[in-house]
Amino acid sequence: MTNTKIKFIDTHTHHLIESEDIILIKNYFPKDLISSDTFFSIGIHPWYIDLNTSEAEIKLIEIHFKNQNCIAIGECGLDRAIKFDYQYQKSIFIKQLKLAQKHKKPAIIHSVKAYQDIINIIKTEKITIPIIFHGFSKNQHIHSVCLKIPTFYFSFGKSLLNSSTTQKNLLGTPLNRIFLETDDSQVAIEEIYQKASLIKNISIDSLKNQLFLNFQNIFNVDLKEENGEKLA
Repeated sequence: MTNTKIKFIDTHTHHLIESEDIILIKNYFPKDLISSDTFFSIGIHPWYIDLNTSEAEIKLIEIHFKNQNCIAIGECGLDRAIKFDYQYQKSIFIKQLKLAQKHKKPAIIHSVKAYQDIINIIKTEKITIPIIFHGFSKNQHIHSVCLKIPTFYFSFGKSLLNSSTTQKNLLGTPLNRIFLETDDSQVAIEEIYQKASLIKNISIDSLKNQLFLNFQNIFNVDLKEENGEKLA
């Protein structure tokens, strides 16, 4: 029987789902109307960088950081597959990382053909906050390189259901560096947990407990039940 005290953690989603069984981190962009009734992340996605407003959006992000439910920056990152100026992408990405470093918030990262650049930036800028690569579905070489950096974490999504590469990467990732997510898909987080538990050959209960601990440790939240007891 599934442990009813421990909830599913959806580390990155674009959907607001009201469920007593799920704790989610809702993704917002700085220009969004934000509901602070749930945990959320906020950041400038490389697809939506605006030369006219990006500096103002950086300041807006810092204002939202004062909200106790704002527990991460992101998604932010780098994308070589789009036409937008890559050097400007880098400058906005670095500013967001520095802001997150200042406020001790983890970063939820979007990366397309930019993993080595992100690693170089992390090292050069001396960024020590947790870095969570969301929707991780890259090849095993990239996974092995990222795995060597102890502040890097991996959030797996719907590709876990049918991608052998993603499944192998999950299998090779220590449990304390794993998160699961739905992103913008219609796949239920419960289904992704079920698949992950089969791949890792552990029970749903064990997986839920570990990811719950990961969530508390990396996002620096202390979740309690209504009676004040810790959910662990």
